[in-house]
Amino acid sequence: MILTITSRRLYLWALALVAVNGTFILVTGAQVDTSALPRRLGLAALYGVLFAGFCHLSRNPRHAGRYMVAMPRHVLEFVFFMTLFAFNLQFLNYLSMDLLAALPLQDDFLHGMDLWLGIDWMAYFEWVHARPRLISVMEWCYNQLAPVSFAAMIYLIVANRVRRARLLLETMMITAVFCISVGAFFPAEAAVQVLVAEPERYTNFATVPGIYHLADLAMLRDPTTPTVVAFEGMQGLVTFPSYHTASGILLCVFLWRTWAFLPSLAYSTLMIAASPIFGGHYIVDQIAGALVALAFAALFLRIEGRVPRGERNALPATA
Repeated sequence: MILTITSRRLYLWALALVAVNGTFILVTGAQVDTSALPRRLGLAALYGVLFAGFCHLSRNPRHAGRYMVAMPRHVLEFVFFMTLFAFNLQFLNYLSMDLLAALPLQDDFLHGMDLWLGIDWMAYFEWVHARPRLISVMEWCYNQLAPVSFAAMIYLIVANRVRRARLLLETMMITAVFCISVGAFFPAEAAVQVLVAEPERYTNFATVPGIYHLADLAMLRDPTTPTVVAFEGMQGLVTFPSYHTASGILLCVFLWRTWAFLPSLAYSTLMIAASPIFGGHYIVDQIAGALVALAFAALFLRIEGRVPRGERNALPATA
């Protein structure tokens, strides 16, 4: 049997996300840039052919119990889902922001929450700026979330922890949908744009950090500008809650008690620390992102506990 309980659930999540995006496109009248679609379809076809080939091999009695047949099949399935979810989540991000574009910006509220918590965001910005060696490391960590997440899932598959890999993928995807959905009600220009009065003074940064999304956010909030969604090149627009923070927490949770835990902890610590600067997040965004991650991790781990033990088998142990 190719599909397990968790992977069937992933197919349902994927279909639901496609349906929601299709509905939003009809409601908002957004345009879809299909220039990158042929390449996407070509990759999907390649994954499909390879996946079908390994599925065929796994049905052959001579290869059915072989790790080197089962493992690539699982890897290809994960690549397919990550590709499918990636652009659908970007679509949802832009379309939900467009749908609720009339809502006022929430920077004053989010900054006010930081102040209420006694947090001096600008002092942290100054502290990071004074450490140029740390800046380059933090920027790299912030920009590598997608490949690091992919590497974590591949590690779990190769380490014969397929169920845990599927749970990590599923939890990260549902957390992303939740953050995007909530974030649409809290549109914000982000902390760097609002709080850093003279960004050109901070010369230790190669470019002004945390403002990469502003042009696209302005486009979506301008009623005279048509909304365009594409299969590549879209930016993350959500400020509250912080998805980077949530992802770092989830990586540590699902890599706990594996050889990859300490590297994931080191990476996640630096990536989360970089989020206020390079993601333009207020600290309250990160607190919310961490709480969301812990809640969904607890939920899906509880669901996993209800799965019959026979469904927890991973890859064949034989070589």
